[in-house]
Amino acid sequence: MNSFRITILALFAACIGAAEAASPALNNILPRGGQRGQETPVTFYGERLGDTKEVIFYDSGITAKNLAPAEDGKTLKATLVVAPNAPLGEHQLRLQTKGGLTYVRSFWIGPFAAVAEKEPNNEFESPQAVPTNHTIEGVAANEDVDYYQIEAKKGDRISLEVEAIRLGQMFDPYIALLNKDRFEIAISDDSALNRQDGVLSIVAPEDGPYIIEVRESSYKGNNNYRYRLHVGNFPRPTAIYPAGGKAGSELNVTLLGDPKGPIKQKVKLPGAEAETHDTFAAPNTPSPNTLRVSAFDNALEVEPNNDAKSATKVDKPLPVALNGILEKDGDQDFFRITAKKGQKFRVRALGKAINSPVDPTLAILDKDGKQLQSNDDADGGADSRIDYTFPEDGEYLIRVRDMLLRGGEDFVYRVETKTFSPELTLTMPEFERRNNQIRKAMVAHQGNRYATVVNVNRKNFNSEVAFDIPGLPKGMTWKSGKVPPGMTSFPIVFYAAADAPIGGKLVDLNARSLDEKVKVEGKYSQPVDFVRGNPNQAIYYESANDRLPVAVAEPAPYKIDIEKPAVPLVQNGVLPLKVKVTRNEGFDGKVLVRMLWKSPGISANPTITIAEGKNEGLYNLTANGEAKTGDWNYVVLAESDTPKGKVYASSDFQTVTVEPGFLSGKFELTTAEQGQTVNLVCPLEKARDFEGKASVTLLGLPAKATAEPVQITKDTKELKFTVKVDPETPKGQHKNLYCQLSIPKNNTSIVQSFARGGILRVDPKPEPEPEPKPAPKPAAAEKKPAEPKKEEPKKVASK
Repeated sequence: MNSFRITILALFAACIGAAEAASPALNNILPRGGQRGQETPVTFYGERLGDTKEVIFYDSGITAKNLAPAEDGKTLKATLVVAPNAPLGEHQLRLQTKGGLTYVRSFWIGPFAAVAEKEPNNEFESPQAVPTNHTIEGVAANEDVDYYQIEAKKGDRISLEVEAIRLGQMFDPYIALLNKDRFEIAISDDSALNRQDGVLSIVAPEDGPYIIEVRESSYKGNNNYRYRLHVGNFPRPTAIYPAGGKAGSELNVTLLGDPKGPIKQKVKLPGAEAETHDTFAAPNTPSPNTLRVSAFDNALEVEPNNDAKSATKVDKPLPVALNGILEKDGDQDFFRITAKKGQKFRVRALGKAINSPVDPTLAILDKDGKQLQSNDDADGGADSRIDYTFPEDGEYLIRVRDMLLRGGEDFVYRVETKTFSPELTLTMPEFERRNNQIRKAMVAHQGNRYATVVNVNRKNFNSEVAFDIPGLPKGMTWKSGKVPPGMTSFPIVFYAAADAPIGGKLVDLNARSLDEKVKVEGKYSQPVDFVRGNPNQAIYYESANDRLPVAVAEPAPYKIDIEKPAVPLVQNGVLPLKVKVTRNEGFDGKVLVRMLWKSPGISANPTITIAEGKNEGLYNLTANGEAKTGDWNYVVLAESDTPKGKVYASSDFQTVTVEPGFLSGKFELTTAEQGQTVNLVCPLEKARDFEGKASVTLLGLPAKATAEPVQITKDTKELKFTVKVDPETPKGQHKNLYCQLSIPKNNTSIVQSFARGGILRVDPKPEPEPEPKPAPKPAAAEKKPAEPKKEEPKKVASK
C-alpha cells in the first residue's frame, strides 16, 4: 500500500511539474478606481494568480505593494499607491506571474475620495446623502435606480460625470439631477465627450437639496454593472477651441460648454505630433478635453463666413488646419484657400475624433462656389475625408457643416490638410475574431521561444523596413529580418535563455525605412477593444497602448521545432514541412500548431493538430506559379491546454527555399473511345536543368482511365503517356489533366505540377452494326371468297 501511494504521489508530482507554467487570467478589479495621491486597497479576481510577482502599469504615477495572493489563485489582494501627480483617468495594467502575463485591464484614477453606495437607496424619498467633491462607487442591478442627495447653494456649480462603459463593461448609464420636488433640472444619457458615459453641469438655481438619479438607460443591469460617479463643483467644459495646434507651440485655447462660461487657458504643446493631448479645465476635473498636435499651423474662422462671398480667407499656405464652431442650427462655414496645380492633399473634417457633437460633411468648391468634391462619412466613422489633387493654380473654397445642419456653442470642428508624406505604423493582427487581446503579450518560457506577427503599415512609400526592440528583460533576445517592400506583415521570434530571470516589462517596438531617401520611423500602437456588443459585436469602448508587453516565464512542458527541409519548394510545387514536439516527461497533451506567416504565393492550412502522445505533424506548403523566390524564415506557434491553463511555445525560424519551377507544357487535345488505348502528348518547355532522371505522373484522369508514369531527363523534349481508357470510363470532356514532376534528391523528392488544363475527350464506343435481316418470302395470292348463289324465286301454284 505504501509503495502504491508513493507511486501515485510521484506521478502526481510529475504532472504538476510538467504543467507548472501556464497563462494567468485577470477578470476584474475591485474597487474600479482610486484617488490621486492616496493608497487604495484592491482585489484582483481571476485564475492562476497564486504566483503573481508584479503589477505592470502602462502609465507612470501608480505602483503596487503588499501583494497577497489567495491559496486557490483566484484572488490577489494588493495596495495601489497613486502619486499626487499621477494622470487622472484610465491606467492600463497587467499582472505578471511565473506563468506569464494577463490580458490588459484598467484602473481609474480620480481627483476625489470614494464613498460607497449603501442600499437601500432605490426610492426618491429616501436617497443616500453624499458629500460633494466625492466619487460614488456604485452598482446598478437589474431594474435598479439609485438615488443620492447633495446640498448646494444658489449659484453653485453642480457637475456630474460617470464612468461606466469606460470601466470595460456593457453598461450604458443614465444620470439625472432633480430638485426636491422631483423636477428634472438636467439629464445625460450619452455624451460626445465620453460616448455612452454621460456628463452634466449646471448652476444651482436655488438653495436646497438636489437629488441625483443613476441607472442603466434601459433599466437593465446586474451585480457586475459597476459605476464611478464623480459629484462636485468642478468645471465641466464639453469642448475645446481650437481643437489642436502646431507641435512645440504655445496655444491659446477656450474651453466651452461649462455653465459658468468659457474658460481661457494657454497650453504648451509637445514637440511631436500626437492624435490626443490631454488638457484639464481644473485640477479636480475628472477627465480631459483633448487636443490634436499637428506639424502645421492653425487658421481660425472669422464670422460671418456662412457663404462663398464671406469665406474666411486663409493667408497661410497648405498644409494648414482650419478651425471653427457651428454656433447654431443651419450654420455652415466657408474658408478660402490657395493651392497650386498638382498639389495633392488629404483633407479631413474632424468631429468625433475631437469628441465634438458635430457630424461633419466636407466639400471642396472652386473659387466661385461650384462644388468639385464632397464627402460625409469616411474610414468607417462619422468624420469626413477627401483626397484631392488641385487641377489649377488659384483659390478654392472648403465648406464645413453638420450633416443634420445642427449647431451649438460646443459644435467645434477641425479640418486638417495633410500632404501625402511617408508614414509608418506597427500593429498586430486580430488573431482571433473579435478578440484583439489574445496573443498580444510576448511570453517566452525559460529555454523556449514565443513568436508573433507584426503588421507593417506603410503610407506613401514602399521600401525595406527593419524592426528595433530595445530594453528586453535580462536573458531575453529577439530575431526577425528585413521586411521586404510591399510586404505588410512579418514574423518576430522572442527567445528566453534557460537561466533567464522570471520577470516582465513593457518595451518599445520601433521600425524604420532602410531607404536612405525615405527618412521615416514608426512605432507600435495597439487598439484594445474593452467592450463589444450587438449588433455584430460592434466596438462600444476602445482604448490603446503603445508598448509591447514581454515576459520570461517558468519552463513550458514541451518544445516545438520545424525540421529542416531536405529540398526546396518550387513554384507550382508542394513541400511537406515536418513539425516535431519534444515533450517533458508526464506531458502527453494535444498540441495545436499554427502557421503564423507564409511568404508571398504560398498557401497552407492555418493549423494542424498533433494528437495526444504523438510527436510529429505535417504541413503541406503549396506554391503557386508566382510564388516569390528566395530564402524565407518560417515559424510556427504551438498551444496546449494543461491542467493549469494554456501554454504557448514557438519554433525557431526555419529556412524554406523557394525556387523557380523546372518545366512547363501544354497538352494537345486528345480524343479516345471507351475501351481504347491512346497516346497523350505534351511538348515540354524547360525553365532550368535538373540532375539525373525524374518521374512525371499524369494526374486528373477520369475514373477507370490509367497511365503509367514516364521517366525523363533534362533533355527530354516531349512527354508521351499511354492512356488506357476503360469501357466504363465516363463519356465527355475531362479538363483537369496535369503533370506532377518528381525529382529525387536527398532521400526525398522535389515536386512540381505543370501543364494544367489538359483535355481528354472520351467518346462512347460505337455500337456494332446490326446483321442484315433475310428478305421476306413473297406472300401467297389471296383467294376471293365465292359469291353466293342467287336463289330462284319459288313458284307458287295458283289456286
